[in-house]
Amino acid sequence: MVSSSVLLALASALSWGVADYLAARASKGAPASLIVRVTQVASLAFMAAVLPIFWSGGPPRLSLPDFFLVAFGGLMMAVSYFTFYRGLEDGQVSIVAPISYLWPLVAIPMGIAFFGEIATGHQLILGLVAVSGAAIASIEPGGGGRPSLARGAPWAIACLVSWGSYSSVIAFLSKRLGGYWPVFLMRIVQVAAITAAVYAMGQGKGRRYAGKRDYRTLILIGLIEGISFLLYSSATSAGAVAVVGPITALAPAITMVLAARFIGEKPTLRQIAGAAIAIAAAAALSF
Repeated sequence: MVSSSVLLALASALSWGVADYLAARASKGAPASLIVRVTQVASLAFMAAVLPIFWSGGPPRLSLPDFFLVAFGGLMMAVSYFTFYRGLEDGQVSIVAPISYLWPLVAIPMGIAFFGEIATGHQLILGLVAVSGAAIASIEPGGGGRPSLARGAPWAIACLVSWGSYSSVIAFLSKRLGGYWPVFLMRIVQVAAITAAVYAMGQGKGRRYAGKRDYRTLILIGLIEGISFLLYSSATSAGAVAVVGPITALAPAITMVLAARFIGEKPTLRQIAGAAIAIAAAAALSF
Protein backbone atom coordinates (compact mmCIF):
# COMPACT_ATOMS: atom_id res chain seq x y z
CA MET A 1 0.00 0.00 0.00
CA VAL A 2 1.31 3.46 -0.89
CA SER A 3 1.92 5.62 2.19
CA SER A 4 0.44 9.08 2.66
CA SER A 5 3.91 10.64 2.56
CA VAL A 6 4.52 9.13 -0.88
CA LEU A 7 1.16 10.33 -2.23
CA LEU A 8 1.83 13.84 -0.93
CA ALA A 9 5.32 13.78 -2.44
CA LEU A 10 3.94 12.69 -5.83
CA ALA A 11 1.36 15.49 -5.75
CA SER A 12 4.13 17.93 -4.85
CA ALA A 13 6.27 16.72 -7.76
CA LEU A 14 3.37 17.17 -10.19
CA SER A 15 2.71 20.70 -8.94
CA TRP A 16 6.37 21.68 -9.13
CA GLY A 17 6.67 20.22 -12.61
CA VAL A 18 3.80 22.38 -13.86
CA ALA A 19 5.09 25.48 -12.04
CA ASP A 20 8.59 25.04 -13.51
CA TYR A 21 7.15 24.75 -17.02
CA LEU A 22 5.20 27.98 -16.55
CA ALA A 23 8.33 29.64 -15.16
CA ALA A 24 10.29 28.54 -18.22
CA ARG A 25 7.72 30.24 -20.45
CA ALA A 26 7.80 33.39 -18.34
CA SER A 27 11.61 33.53 -18.36
CA LYS A 28 11.66 34.04 -22.12
CA GLY A 29 10.21 37.53 -21.69
CA ALA A 30 11.02 38.69 -18.16
CA PRO A 31 14.17 39.02 -16.03
CA ALA A 32 14.75 36.68 -13.09
CA SER A 33 14.49 39.59 -10.64
CA LEU A 34 10.92 40.32 -11.74
CA ILE A 35 9.80 36.69 -11.88
CA VAL A 36 11.15 35.83 -8.45
CA ARG A 37 9.57 38.91 -6.85
CA VAL A 38 6.08 38.42 -8.28
CA THR A 39 5.91 34.64 -7.88
CA GLN A 40 7.22 34.58 -4.33
CA VAL A 41 5.07 37.46 -3.10
CA ALA A 42 2.06 35.66 -4.62
CA SER A 43 3.11 32.44 -2.90
CA LEU A 44 3.45 34.23 0.44
CA ALA A 45 0.02 35.82 -0.06
CA PHE A 46 -1.45 32.35 -0.65
CA MET A 47 0.19 31.06 2.52
CA ALA A 48 -1.22 34.00 4.48
CA ALA A 49 -4.69 33.45 2.99
CA VAL A 50 -4.85 29.85 4.25
CA LEU A 51 -3.49 30.81 7.68
CA PRO A 52 -6.93 30.54 9.41
CA ILE A 53 -7.08 26.86 8.44
CA PHE A 54 -3.89 26.16 10.41
CA TRP A 55 -4.40 28.68 13.24
CA SER A 56 -5.77 26.17 15.78
CA GLY A 57 -3.67 26.68 18.89
CA GLY A 58 -1.89 29.70 17.41
CA PRO A 59 1.67 29.86 16.14
CA PRO A 60 4.19 27.46 17.66
CA ARG A 61 6.73 28.53 20.23
CA LEU A 62 10.14 28.67 18.67
CA SER A 63 13.38 28.06 20.50
CA LEU A 64 16.52 30.04 19.66
CA PRO A 65 17.80 27.19 17.42
CA ASP A 66 14.40 27.17 15.68
CA PHE A 67 14.73 30.89 14.89
CA PHE A 68 18.18 30.27 13.45
CA LEU A 69 16.93 27.40 11.31
CA VAL A 70 13.97 29.43 10.04
CA ALA A 71 16.29 32.29 9.08
CA PHE A 72 18.80 29.95 7.45
CA GLY A 73 16.09 28.03 5.59
CA GLY A 74 14.44 31.22 4.35
CA LEU A 75 17.74 32.58 3.03
CA MET A 76 18.51 29.28 1.29
CA MET A 77 15.04 29.33 -0.26
CA ALA A 78 15.66 32.86 -1.57
CA VAL A 79 19.00 31.84 -3.10
CA SER A 80 17.53 28.73 -4.69
CA TYR A 81 14.69 30.57 -6.40
CA PHE A 82 16.84 33.39 -7.73
CA THR A 83 19.46 30.99 -9.10
CA PHE A 84 16.80 28.73 -10.65
CA TYR A 85 15.10 31.57 -12.51
CA ARG A 86 18.48 33.00 -13.47
CA GLY A 87 19.39 29.62 -14.94
CA LEU A 88 16.19 29.63 -16.99
CA GLU A 89 17.26 32.97 -18.48
CA ASP A 90 20.50 31.39 -19.74
CA GLY A 91 19.49 27.86 -20.66
CA GLN A 92 16.68 25.44 -21.38
CA VAL A 93 14.40 24.21 -18.61
CA SER A 94 15.08 20.64 -19.81
CA ILE A 95 18.68 21.22 -18.64
CA VAL A 96 18.22 23.49 -15.63
CA ALA A 97 15.39 21.57 -13.96
CA PRO A 98 17.04 18.10 -13.85
CA ILE A 99 20.25 19.56 -12.36
CA SER A 100 18.32 21.56 -9.77
CA TYR A 101 16.43 18.46 -8.70
CA LEU A 102 19.65 16.73 -7.71
CA TRP A 103 19.15 18.50 -4.38
CA PRO A 104 18.51 15.22 -2.48
CA LEU A 105 22.28 14.65 -2.81
CA VAL A 106 22.60 17.55 -0.36
CA ALA A 107 19.41 17.11 1.68
CA ILE A 108 19.79 13.41 2.50
CA PRO A 109 23.34 13.61 3.93
CA MET A 110 22.40 16.75 5.89
CA GLY A 111 19.29 15.03 7.27
CA ILE A 112 21.32 12.03 8.40
CA ALA A 113 24.26 14.04 9.77
CA PHE A 114 22.43 16.87 11.55
CA PHE A 115 18.76 15.99 12.04
CA GLY A 116 18.71 12.31 12.95
CA GLU A 117 17.18 11.01 9.71
CA ILE A 118 17.46 7.28 9.17
CA ALA A 119 17.58 5.74 5.70
CA THR A 120 17.80 2.07 4.72
CA GLY A 121 20.37 0.82 2.25
CA HIS A 122 17.88 0.26 -0.57
CA GLN A 123 16.37 3.73 -0.06
CA LEU A 124 19.78 5.33 -0.40
CA ILE A 125 20.59 3.26 -3.50
CA LEU A 126 17.29 4.03 -5.20
CA GLY A 127 17.60 7.68 -4.26
CA LEU A 128 21.05 7.78 -5.81
CA VAL A 129 19.74 6.10 -8.98
CA ALA A 130 16.89 8.64 -9.19
CA VAL A 131 19.14 11.67 -8.94
CA SER A 132 21.73 10.01 -11.20
CA GLY A 133 19.05 9.75 -13.86
CA ALA A 134 18.52 13.48 -13.55
CA ALA A 135 22.29 14.00 -13.82
CA ILE A 136 22.41 12.03 -17.08
CA ALA A 137 19.88 14.45 -18.51
CA SER A 138 22.00 17.43 -17.48
CA ILE A 139 25.16 16.97 -19.56
CA GLU A 140 25.55 17.84 -23.21
CA PRO A 141 28.44 17.38 -25.67
CA GLY A 142 30.88 20.27 -25.73
CA GLY A 143 33.65 21.14 -28.13
CA GLY A 144 35.27 18.10 -29.70
CA GLY A 145 32.48 15.90 -28.36
CA ARG A 146 33.67 16.29 -24.77
CA PRO A 147 30.91 16.39 -22.16
CA SER A 148 30.37 19.80 -20.57
CA LEU A 149 27.86 21.62 -18.45
CA ALA A 150 25.10 23.11 -20.51
CA ARG A 151 24.14 26.78 -20.46
CA GLY A 152 22.38 27.63 -17.22
CA ALA A 153 23.95 24.62 -15.46
CA PRO A 154 26.18 26.65 -13.07
CA TRP A 155 23.12 28.50 -11.79
CA ALA A 156 21.29 25.17 -11.47
CA ILE A 157 24.16 23.73 -9.39
CA ALA A 158 23.94 26.70 -7.02
CA CYS A 159 20.20 26.06 -6.85
CA LEU A 160 20.57 22.38 -5.95
CA VAL A 161 22.97 23.18 -3.08
CA SER A 162 20.76 25.90 -1.59
CA TRP A 163 17.54 23.96 -2.21
CA GLY A 164 18.99 20.83 -0.63
CA SER A 165 19.98 22.84 2.45
CA TYR A 166 16.49 24.32 2.70
CA SER A 167 14.84 20.91 2.23
CA SER A 168 16.76 19.27 5.05
CA VAL A 169 15.82 22.11 7.42
CA ILE A 170 12.13 22.08 6.45
CA ALA A 171 12.00 18.31 6.90
CA PHE A 172 13.41 18.64 10.43
CA LEU A 173 11.15 21.50 11.51
CA SER A 174 7.98 20.09 9.95
CA LYS A 175 8.17 17.00 12.14
CA ARG A 176 7.89 19.18 15.26
CA LEU A 177 5.97 22.22 14.03
CA GLY A 178 3.69 20.65 11.41
CA GLY A 179 3.52 21.11 7.68
CA TYR A 180 2.39 24.76 7.59
CA TRP A 181 4.27 26.97 10.03
CA PRO A 182 7.86 26.26 8.93
CA VAL A 183 6.96 26.98 5.30
CA PHE A 184 5.06 30.17 6.15
CA LEU A 185 7.77 31.57 8.43
CA MET A 186 10.54 30.77 5.94
CA ARG A 187 8.47 32.39 3.18
CA ILE A 188 8.46 35.64 5.16
CA VAL A 189 12.24 35.52 5.52
CA GLN A 190 12.61 34.58 1.85
CA VAL A 191 10.48 37.43 0.49
CA ALA A 192 12.24 39.94 2.76
CA ALA A 193 15.65 38.71 1.57
CA ILE A 194 14.64 38.74 -2.11
CA THR A 195 13.19 42.26 -1.85
CA ALA A 196 16.30 43.58 -0.11
CA ALA A 197 18.65 41.90 -2.61
CA VAL A 198 16.75 43.10 -5.69
CA TYR A 199 16.71 46.71 -4.54
CA ALA A 200 20.33 46.53 -3.38
CA MET A 201 21.29 45.45 -6.91
CA GLY A 202 19.36 48.37 -8.38
CA GLN A 203 16.78 46.12 -10.05
CA GLY A 204 13.77 47.22 -8.05
CA LYS A 205 11.89 48.50 -11.07
CA GLY A 206 13.16 45.93 -13.57
CA ARG A 207 11.95 46.16 -17.14
CA ARG A 208 8.27 46.26 -17.88
CA TYR A 209 6.69 42.89 -18.48
CA ALA A 210 4.42 42.29 -21.47
CA GLY A 211 0.98 42.72 -19.95
CA LYS A 212 -1.66 41.78 -17.41
CA ARG A 213 -1.95 38.23 -18.76
CA ASP A 214 1.74 37.65 -18.06
CA TYR A 215 1.46 39.00 -14.55
CA ARG A 216 -1.45 36.64 -14.02
CA THR A 217 0.83 33.79 -15.13
CA LEU A 218 3.46 34.79 -12.57
CA ILE A 219 0.82 34.98 -9.84
CA LEU A 220 -0.45 31.53 -10.88
CA ILE A 221 3.10 30.17 -10.61
CA GLY A 222 3.32 31.56 -7.08
CA LEU A 223 0.02 29.96 -6.08
CA ILE A 224 1.01 26.56 -7.47
CA GLU A 225 4.37 26.76 -5.71
CA GLY A 226 2.64 27.63 -2.44
CA ILE A 227 0.53 24.49 -2.76
CA SER A 228 3.64 22.46 -3.68
CA PHE A 229 5.45 23.62 -0.57
CA LEU A 230 2.56 22.66 1.70
CA LEU A 231 2.37 19.24 0.05
CA TYR A 232 6.11 18.67 0.38
CA SER A 233 6.28 19.86 3.98
CA SER A 234 3.32 17.64 4.89
CA ALA A 235 5.03 14.71 3.16
CA THR A 236 8.26 15.20 5.12
CA SER A 237 6.31 15.48 8.37
CA ALA A 238 4.89 12.02 7.66
CA GLY A 239 7.99 10.36 6.19
CA ALA A 240 11.77 10.57 5.88
CA VAL A 241 13.32 13.05 3.47
CA ALA A 242 15.41 10.14 2.13
CA VAL A 243 12.15 8.73 0.72
CA VAL A 244 10.19 11.90 -0.01
CA GLY A 245 13.05 13.86 -1.56
CA PRO A 246 13.96 11.58 -4.47
CA ILE A 247 10.31 11.23 -5.47
CA THR A 248 10.38 14.88 -6.47
CA ALA A 249 12.87 13.83 -9.17
CA LEU A 250 9.68 13.21 -11.16
CA ALA A 251 9.09 16.97 -11.42
CA PRO A 252 11.70 17.75 -14.10
CA ALA A 253 10.42 14.87 -16.22
CA ILE A 254 6.96 16.45 -16.14
CA THR A 255 8.50 19.83 -16.97
CA MET A 256 10.47 18.39 -19.90
CA VAL A 257 7.34 16.82 -21.42
CA LEU A 258 5.38 20.07 -21.15
CA ALA A 259 8.30 22.13 -22.51
CA ALA A 260 8.72 19.81 -25.48
CA ARG A 261 5.00 19.90 -26.22
CA PHE A 262 4.24 23.59 -25.79
CA ILE A 263 7.43 25.67 -26.14
CA GLY A 264 9.33 23.57 -28.63
CA GLU A 265 12.24 22.36 -26.49
CA LYS A 266 13.61 19.12 -27.91
CA PRO A 267 15.22 16.88 -25.28
CA THR A 268 18.00 14.61 -26.52
CA LEU A 269 17.91 10.85 -26.19
CA ARG A 270 20.26 11.19 -23.21
CA GLN A 271 17.83 13.53 -21.47
CA ILE A 272 14.90 11.23 -22.18
CA ALA A 273 16.88 8.25 -20.86
CA GLY A 274 17.85 10.16 -17.73
CA ALA A 275 14.25 11.17 -17.08
CA ALA A 276 13.13 7.54 -17.55
CA ILE A 277 15.70 6.33 -15.03
CA ALA A 278 14.59 8.95 -12.51
CA ILE A 279 10.93 8.00 -12.94
CA ALA A 280 11.60 4.27 -12.56
CA ALA A 281 13.75 4.72 -9.45
CA ALA A 282 11.23 7.11 -7.89
CA ALA A 283 8.43 4.65 -8.58
CA ALA A 284 10.39 1.80 -6.96
CA LEU A 285 11.16 4.02 -3.98
CA SER A 286 7.48 4.83 -3.53
CA PHE A 287 6.36 1.41 -2.30
